[in-house]
Amino acid sequence: MKDVNQNPLNKKIINSFLRIKDFSKVKILIFEEIDSTNRYLSDLISDKNTLYVCTAEKQNKGKGRGNKKWESPTGQNIYLSLSFQLEKNSQLNGFSLMVGLAIRDTLSELYDIDSKIKWPNDIFFDHKKFCGVLIETKYENNLLKIVIGIGINVFMHSNDQIDQDWTSLKLIDGEKSFDRNLIIGKLTSKIIDYSRTYEKYGFSHFQKPFNQNNYLKNKILTSENFKGKDCKVKEVDEEGRLKVEIDKEEKLISSGELSFKIKE
Repeated sequence: MKDVNQNPLNKKIINSFLRIKDFSKVKILIFEEIDSTNRYLSDLISDKNTLYVCTAEKQNKGKGRGNKKWESPTGQNIYLSLSFQLEKNSQLNGFSLMVGLAIRDTLSELYDIDSKIKWPNDIFFDHKKFCGVLIETKYENNLLKIVIGIGINVFMHSNDQIDQDWTSLKLIDGEKSFDRNLIIGKLTSKIIDYSRTYEKYGFSHFQKPFNQNNYLKNKILTSENFKGKDCKVKEVDEEGRLKVEIDKEEKLISSGELSFKIKE
């Protein structure tokens, strides 16, 4: 029997779960198939006071961090992008970590799933990835346009094209009924709520809860950046930089500076 909540994406249902106060208009865009929801919103000429919510049943050119392909089979997962404009001088240090925390908290509140955030942009459960975040920015009309791309594996049970350990919400708990429309509506509201707090206080407001759910904390990493030396992760600082220890010396690393593997 088909999962009762594996229903088509629906604009009215998503809108019924939204709790958005700070925009004069919310525009929800749903596609049966699209190349990339992030690409669509990035190319779209935006209105200053509008929140754009773009989702699709399928992406044929979904992308992750570093232009990696994001597998996007029809009707099985959430492919979601949000876009809005900020002041041009807005600081985005740790912004993707804040988004990761919003995803983690939403799924915890809705389905009691205790996931962890892998710095800088992935969500893990039981050492397996089920969600990724991609943040893109551009300047439009002297404002900073931010596009938040989120992929969440929901109903997917198999995929031979993914080259790492992965899972989905349905594989995490097959007894629960997951609703993509509910998740999209609640998650969008949570991200906007957290974004407004972020604008006021920066990432420092989210530093403690992030570190409480920091997948990499106390793990040993290997990377060419460290010239073959092991690196122990401590935590993230108030700007979202990864605090690591190499040869008893502490270093701070920004998200764009490091490619690494976890040492087994």
